[in-house]
Amino acid sequence: SPMQDTACKKGGSRAELHSLEPMATTDFIFSGLEGAEAMKVTSMGLQAIQKAAGDSMILNCSYTPGPLDTGELDIEWSVVSPDSTQKDQMLLSYGSSTQYQHDDRPSSGGLSFAAGDPSKGDASLLIDQLSPAHSATYQCKVKKLPGVDMQKTSLVVMVKPSVPECWLQGEQLFGEDVSLHCQSAKGSTPLKYTWRRESMGPMPAAATQNSVTGELRLSNLSQSFAGTYLCEVNNAVGAQRCRINLKASKRKRVNLHTDCSCMAHHDDTHWGEKDPNFGFHFVCSHVTTPTRYFTHHISARVLSIIFCHPLC
Repeated sequence: SPMQDTACKKGGSRAELHSLEPMATTDFIFSGLEGAEAMKVTSMGLQAIQKAAGDSMILNCSYTPGPLDTGELDIEWSVVSPDSTQKDQMLLSYGSSTQYQHDDRPSSGGLSFAAGDPSKGDASLLIDQLSPAHSATYQCKVKKLPGVDMQKTSLVVMVKPSVPECWLQGEQLFGEDVSLHCQSAKGSTPLKYTWRRESMGPMPAAATQNSVTGELRLSNLSQSFAGTYLCEVNNAVGAQRCRINLKASKRKRVNLHTDCSCMAHHDDTHWGEKDPNFGFHFVCSHVTTPTRYFTHHISARVLSIIFCHPLC
C-alpha cells in the first residue's frame, strides 16, 4: 500500500544514515576480533595438587596464541596473595628472549622454566626440592598483544610420615588388658593410623583401635590374641609401618629357693604364687632371726619387698 511504501522508504533512509556514522566502522572491527581465536592458556586448574616435601614438581602451563596476537611475548609466574588488598608476588618472567628471577626469598630457590625455550608454547614452571613453604596458589600469565590469558594452580606441599615407633603397655598374661601403640614423630596432618594382624588369624573381635592416636586396645587377653600386629601410618603423600609381636602366657606357680638372711637355715624353701591383687606373695618357714627385707625380679617387673615375719 502507499502507506507501507512510505514507511519502507523512511526506514531505508534511517538505515542509510546510520551506516554513515563513525560507530559502524568501530562495531565492525570489534566484531572481527571476537570471531578470531584469541590467546589460550591451559594448566592443571584450581584443584589443589598435593606433593611430598623433597620432591620436584612441574606446574603445567601451555599456551596457544591467536592469529591476531602479534605483539611481543611476555610470560609471568607469580604467587597469588591470599589477601585481595595485597599485591601478588612475582616469581619468574620471560620477555625479549630472556628469563628473569624476581623473588629473592629462600623458598623461591630452585624455580625455573621447565622448557629450555618458553617461547615455543610451554611456559611450565619447575620447582626443585619442594618444601612446605612452597604451598601457595600460583598464576601463569601469558601476554602477546592483543591476546592475554592466565590460569591458576593450587599447590600443597606435605611432609611424609616418619617411621613410627610401636610399643606395648600391659602384661602379656591371660585375662589382662593390653594396648598396642604406634606414633610417628614427623609428618603433616592429618595422619591416619591403622592396625592389622599379620599372622595367626584375623583381628580379634574384642579389639578396638583409634585411627587418630594410634592405639589398639585388647581386652581379656587369651592365647588366640597372640601374633604379629602391623601398624601403618599414612597421609596424602606417604606411608610408613612398624610391627610388634604379642604373646599371651598363663599365670605361673613358682618354687623359689633363697638364702634370705632372715632364715634359720640356708636350705629353707620359700614358695609363692601370683596373686592378681597383690603380685607375688611369699611365705617364710622356720624364721627365728629378726625381720629382714629382700626383693625379687620376675618378668621384668620389680615385685613388692618381701617381709619375713618372725611368726612364720
